[in-house]
Formats: sequence, C-alpha cells, structure tokens
Amino acid sequence: VYYMQEGKDITIACMMKQKEKVIKWMYNSKDIFVFQKSGPPRQGDKNAKKSKIRLAYLKIKNLQRLDTGKYECHSSGGKTEHQLYVVTVSTSPAGPLLHSSKATLNCGVEGRSPTKRIWKRPNGINVDTENGIASLSYVTLNDSGTWLCLIEDNGKEYKQELKINVLGADLLLLSEPLSENQSTTTPVLEQNLWLWIAVGVGCAILISLIIVAVLLHQRKKRIKRRMRKMKSLEQRMVARDYCVCNR
Repeated sequence: VYYMQEGKDITIACMMKQKEKVIKWMYNSKDIFVFQKSGPPRQGDKNAKKSKIRLAYLKIKNLQRLDTGKYECHSSGGKTEHQLYVVTVSTSPAGPLLHSSKATLNCGVEGRSPTKRIWKRPNGINVDTENGIASLSYVTLNDSGTWLCLIEDNGKEYKQELKINVLGADLLLLSEPLSENQSTTTPVLEQNLWLWIAVGVGCAILISLIIVAVLLHQRKKRIKRRMRKMKSLEQRMVARDYCVCNR
C-alpha cells in the first residue's frame, strides 16, 4: 500500500526474475505498459503518457487524484499488486496564514475515506481531527512550521507533510495568547498599530521641539549682536571734542 501526496512522484517496484522477456503493467485491470526485451515497450491506457518504465520499476510523475487505484505487474514469475492512494493536504484559506485569524487544515485520501487521520503540530502535539479536518480558531506564531497528517491503515502509519507560514511575526511586540480559544477584547495587531502611531507622533513632536529650540537660540544670538552694535554707536555719539574761542 502506498500513500503519496498529490503533485509528487512515485516509483513502484515489480517482483521479477532476472531474465524476464515480457513484463506487463496494469492500472485498475487495464494495460498501461507491456515491456518486451526484444522491442520497444507498448503503451496501453492513457496513464502511460505520464508513466515511465525501466526494467522492473514503474515511475509516475506529478500524482493526481485520478491516479489512485490498483497497479499490477505481471511476469512469468507471478503477479505483484500495489494499491496507491493519493493524499491531498491543504489549508483554508490557502497560502500564508495571518496571525490571530482562523484556519482549517484538510487531509484527504482519494478513494479511502474511512482511514483514521490525525493532524500533528510542529511541536509534536496532536490536534483534534474529524475526517481529516482540523480547525484552528486562533492562529499564532507557534503554528508556523511543518505539520504532519498521520494516516493509520492496518496497524501501519503513513506521514504527509504540510508547511505553514504565519505572517505578522515582525510586528508583534506583545505576548502570545495563552490558548487558541482565548478571546481578547483588542486584537494584538490593532494594539501594535496604535503603538506605532503613538511612537511616530512622539518622534514628530520631539523633532519640532528641537527645531524650535535651534531657531530661538539663533534669534537670541542675533539680538545680542544687535545690542552690542547699538551700544558702540551710542559711545561714539557721546564722546565729542569741544574748542575754546577767544573773544
């Protein structure tokens, strides 16, 4: 049994003898490849267009949901069967998640819905999951990282990875909430926005005060220079020379 994520490649092996003349690959009971050593391989089903065969290996590129099914390899040594399930892991909304927003994680298995699926956080803690769906009521920075969808099938566990990126890390100055379900009266981002506005206004006022102080200092110096000039002119006007006349 194979559980492989959508969009990835997979290589399936065939149990065969060293000297096989004919190898036939089938998908859901339809021929996709007939490999003959005496000639080129013969293609059958449309799935063969995205498949490649090399000796005892069948490689399928860019898996899609329709690739889910049973693959068989027939040779003189017998028949080898493989069951392939294509897994889709995604978030809603798609792309990077916003801090303090809501999100849903989905882990779907094409053609095998009854399997048990559990989501695991980047820190290794399991999340309540129902039918492969986990709901996050409050996204935090701790949610950034690689999540795992654990699929249990007949006592075996299969892992599928999903990387999540949370935006807003560089804007957060306040502490994280204590739990996902904790409600806050004022969102953290809104508090930080007002904090940055207050800092900007404070800086503008400080710069204005500095400019006013410089202008006042320059004005005071000009007044002092003007007063010194006026005093020097008064002294020149008072100091006069008188002459004595003989009558």
